Amino acid sequence: MLIPQKNQAVKDHAHKIWSKVETLQSAPTSSFVQRSGNSQRLVTEDEVNFKRKLYCDQLLYLRESLILPDDDQNVSEYWKEKAENEVSSAMHDISNWQRSVEKLSKLFREYERALQQSGKQSSFDFLSDNEDFEQIRNQVKEVTLAVKTEDQSRNLQSLLPLKSEKVKYPSFSGDPGEDLIKFKDKITECFRKNRDPQTDMLDKLRENLKGAALKHVPETIKDINVAWQNLMEAFGSPMTVLRERLKSLSKLGNIPSDSCPFKQINWYLDFESVIQDIINLGSTDDLNLQMGALVLRCKRLFLKPYQITQLRSEK
Repeated sequence: MLIPQKNQAVKDHAHKIWSKVETLQSAPTSSFVQRSGNSQRLVTEDEVNFKRKLYCDQLLYLRESLILPDDDQNVSEYWKEKAENEVSSAMHDISNWQRSVEKLSKLFREYERALQQSGKQSSFDFLSDNEDFEQIRNQVKEVTLAVKTEDQSRNLQSLLPLKSEKVKYPSFSGDPGEDLIKFKDKITECFRKNRDPQTDMLDKLRENLKGAALKHVPETIKDINVAWQNLMEAFGSPMTVLRERLKSLSKLGNIPSDSCPFKQINWYLDFESVIQDIINLGSTDDLNLQMGALVLRCKRLFLKPYQITQLRSEK
């Protein structure tokens, strides 16, 4: 009959399933682990060779892309001799070198792990491979530092976007009252903002010198440090600037009367500007000797009129 036959087929199927369950239950645990996890199996020597080849290819690529001296020359000294365009180009290569080191580190660890799982350590010169790995990492760090140092010292700013507008340079003629220190600070800041390379700074300095100052930086001077030394010897005396600032104080006259508040405001602003210039000159023995006269002059211009104004208001 049809129904009993179906029941028998179901029973037979159930017996087959149960026999599989019993087989699974009686199977050794180690056999199950070996089938379900590949981490326990031994890695073949060919697989280790493949991992090592990937690492060696990446190592060779990094060595060829890294710019190093051919001889025993110091890396820092080597990059000091490089042209500005080479330094700028290397600045853009630094990120590629760093990514290559990261990839190399990953491949080296995979090679090291495969070697450990193979049990074939004696078949490979792992110590030599490890030395090569550490060497290239150190070389990348050394070259990166040398390139960044040159880029900064030459004011190349290679990784910054180009500016369409230039900052206006100050000028200096060496006339009495002109502050050479202030001029040097301002033009040096312009060099930085305008990204003038170190090789162009001397020409830019000459372009913004006039009169007597320009005569102290002739075309025969090739070093900007020598140019600054000449200018400092001729115009860098703070005493000269101080004398001119004292003259400026004398020209201010007394504080305007209370009936002219706007004139008083302008007077105070001019007075503060001159005093700040004198403070910025710094402190030297020669300047300190003049401070007494300076303070006395300030009192005559500022404190005495202020006291008189106070007395008037009290009346």
